[in-house]
Amino acid sequence: MSASTTSLAVVIASYHRLERIPRLVDEYCRQGADQIVVVLDGPHPGWQQVLMARRGMRVLELAENKGLALARIAGLRAATADVILAVDDDVEPAPGLVERHRSFHASEPGDHVLQGYMPVALPERRGRDDAPTYLYASDYETQVNGWRTGDSTLILTSLWGGNLSLRRSLYERAEDSKPSERLEYNEDLDLGLRLLALGASA
Repeated sequence: MSASTTSLAVVIASYHRLERIPRLVDEYCRQGADQIVVVLDGPHPGWQQVLMARRGMRVLELAENKGLALARIAGLRAATADVILAVDDDVEPAPGLVERHRSFHASEPGDHVLQGYMPVALPERRGRDDAPTYLYASDYETQVNGWRTGDSTLILTSLWGGNLSLRRSLYERAEDSKPSERLEYNEDLDLGLRLLALGASA
């Protein structure tokens, strides 16, 4: 399958960050995403005035806050593209992000996961309340260095899902094998373990 015939849907789950979504949607449109599914995780009054209709965009407003994993599954169910690119609403899409994910899956048929890089934006000058951000950034870079060894099992057993793509059929099989549930932490790890059990590589 070629990149030109591999369709890709961007699924953005969001909770009370409406102001960020229009700019993100515009960028994913510019990058050629075939579909964009925005999942508002719970009631977001007035979202229609913020998220004006765009070609290929669908907005789902969940009746109640379900948590990240279940919000993403709602997006999965609404998407029809070959590949699902699940992104967090605080990830800035660098140029070429959509094409990188699309071309990977076009050239790698089968049960593969592509974990994208999400560097943490740090303030230019470190303030006294910035320690948690710096610690998080350091932990993340340590994790990335481990992933760069190319160990597929390590990626799936330490998955960070804010910039992650896989074929829709694989995502659906992971959901069928063990349905997602609300978790306050480690939603991505839960998905990674289910994918590993299905024999996926990353």
